[in-house]
Amino acid sequence: MEQIKAGKLTALGVGGAINAAFYGEYAIVLQSGSYPTLNPRHNGRLLVLRPGTEGAALAGQLENLGSARQLTIAGNIAYVTSREDGLYIIDLSAPERPRLLSRYETTEFATGVSVAEGLLAVSLRQYGVE
Repeated sequence: MEQIKAGKLTALGVGGAINAAFYGEYAIVLQSGSYPTLNPRHNGRLLVLRPGTEGAALAGQLENLGSARQLTIAGNIAYVTSREDGLYIIDLSAPERPRLLSRYETTEFATGVSVAEGLLAVSLRQYGVE
């Protein structure tokens, strides 16, 4: 994945990111809607980048993910926390067309997420873990 260079991402107009993970040959990049300098449209986005010999190319995206914070991937599913918007569950089985499967309303601001052995944990700003 050394082909993905910051200069190439800027050239794509992708801008800043708050979190990223790898999914097979793709880089999944998360932008938060809560930082207007990073994402002037104020909506969180999940970007799918395909590395190449000349850098990375935007392969797909999913918008309207609110104040996106963190992502983790298990199998073909991406889990994205989005502060006041809770948890988004996204199908990556067709990476060039990520698809929203569901949204889970958390007790309060969802900030972190982890998944292992069939269990999902969402950390909240003040109220612990769901």
